[in-house]
Amino acid sequence: MILMFDYCINRLSAYTSLSIEEKGVLRGVVDKKIKHCRGDNIMLAGSEPKSIHVIYNGWASRYKVLPNGREHIVAYLIPGDMCDVHVTLLKRMDHSIRAETPLTVGVIDGGHVDYIMHCYPNLAKALFWSMLVDESIAREWLVNLAGRSAEVRIANLFCELFLRSKVAGLTSSDTFVMPLNQVKISEAMGLTSVHTNRVIQRLKRDKLIVVNKQNIQIPDFSRLQAFADFNGDYLHMGFS
Repeated sequence: MILMFDYCINRLSAYTSLSIEEKGVLRGVVDKKIKHCRGDNIMLAGSEPKSIHVIYNGWASRYKVLPNGREHIVAYLIPGDMCDVHVTLLKRMDHSIRAETPLTVGVIDGGHVDYIMHCYPNLAKALFWSMLVDESIAREWLVNLAGRSAEVRIANLFCELFLRSKVAGLTSSDTFVMPLNQVKISEAMGLTSVHTNRVIQRLKRDKLIVVNKQNIQIPDFSRLQAFADFNGDYLHMGFS
C-alpha cells in the first residue's frame, strides 16, 4: 500500500538514491497535515512564508492575479510535489497557491529544512534538484505559451503531467488522473475554454488521448510525444 508521503519520496528518488534513514528523516520533519477545500488559498501573494507544503493528495496551482483582476495559473502541483523548497528564504510570496481540488498537505517548518541542508547533504541535493526541476518546468511553460500552437501546447501539457504522475507512482499503466476541468486548463494555457474544448476534442478524435471522467489515457505515448514534439529532458527524470 502506497502511503501519501511516498509520492514525494518517489519523486525525490528520481534525482538521487535515498537511504532508509534519509526517507525516515523526510517523513519525520512533517509537523502536521492540513486538509483544504477546493478553492482554499494555501498561501497568498504578499504573505510571509514560514513553512513549505508537501502535496499528499489532490491538486493545487500556483497563480498570479493581474491588475484587472484576471487570474493566470503558472504551475500545477500534483501529489508528491513540494511548494516550494526555497520559499522560506523569501520575505513575501510573489504568487499565491490554491487548492484546485479537495487537498491534503503536509507542513514542514523552515527550520527542519535548514536541518536537512546541514546534516543530510544527499537529501539536500535531492531537494535542490527538485527545486531546479520546478524552475525548468516554468521555463518550458513559458516556451509553450509563447511559441506553440494550441494543439501542441495542450499535448505537451498532457505528456508532462503523465510523466510527472508516473515518476511519483500515480499512474495506472497508460492512464493518469487529471481532476481539473477545461476552464482550469485554459487558464494555464492562455486559451479560451471554448478553444481548449476544441483542442481536446481533436486529440480525442485522433485517438491520441482517451478521456474517462477524471482520467486521461494515452494509448500510445510515442504518438502523442511525436505530435507534441515533446522532449522530456527538462524534467530531468531519465525520460526522453
